[in-house]
Amino acid sequence: MHPDKNTPIAPELMLDIDRVLRGQLGHILNARRVLQDTLPDALDPRERKKCEKELAALNQSSMRLLRMSNNLRDMARFLRGEEVVEPRTIDFAELCSAACAKADAAAGGGRVAYDGPESGLVLNGDGDMLERVIYNLLVNALRREEGTVRCVLRRAESEARLHIYGGELEDTESAPETGLELGLGLCALIVGGHNGKILPSSGIGGVGVAVSLPLAMPDEKMPLAQPRGNYTGDYPIWLVELSDLPLGCGLYGTAAQKSAASPQVI
Repeated sequence: MHPDKNTPIAPELMLDIDRVLRGQLGHILNARRVLQDTLPDALDPRERKKCEKELAALNQSSMRLLRMSNNLRDMARFLRGEEVVEPRTIDFAELCSAACAKADAAAGGGRVAYDGPESGLVLNGDGDMLERVIYNLLVNALRREEGTVRCVLRRAESEARLHIYGGELEDTESAPETGLELGLGLCALIVGGHNGKILPSSGIGGVGVAVSLPLAMPDEKMPLAQPRGNYTGDYPIWLVELSDLPLGCGLYGTAAQKSAASPQVI
């Protein structure tokens, strides 16, 4: 079905796979709710710890499936020419700083270093979509880099440039256009939809990926950024987007189980 990384998958097939995944995910989430609600309080501590570990793994698997399903659906919508970018006035520096902090927490701490302003880089874009780009690139870098992933954000004339150092793209020519995997391909479509560019990067910070986005002009006025709605049901959005990371600090057990007992697949 997919003999090499440059073979496109038809949007219709992506949507079919998305529907199948969501149907199965509904059963998994229901099983998670039943297991969590019926876990006896008087259970032996060792057995309870074992059950909680399995629940955390189930949470992570559910999030990974949901993330894959969301990526399939949104990539299909991009490829079909459907409007999915909802531009609003956002502070890209605030977005990057917060995303790096959450990624570092999910990776266990000490894995992501942010170097850039905390605010002040204003652009017109879809904050939720751009946040997904940042998380996806961070996850790719963390999986390929054993040390610290560095995120450097700078203003370059009329652009905001984000460099994520840690994990080189394998195919520097085709990666921005076709993607090496579904998530990276979606990143390229989202950035392109913002009139930006995503390219391999190298410099004194190492090798990685660079994202360039046009800043808002002073006379451009758009509505302030508003969340488009929780596309991950009741799971924390940032945790779903980072779900390819190892269990690490146990967030899949704590943050996920503190959310509603029965996440909705939407």
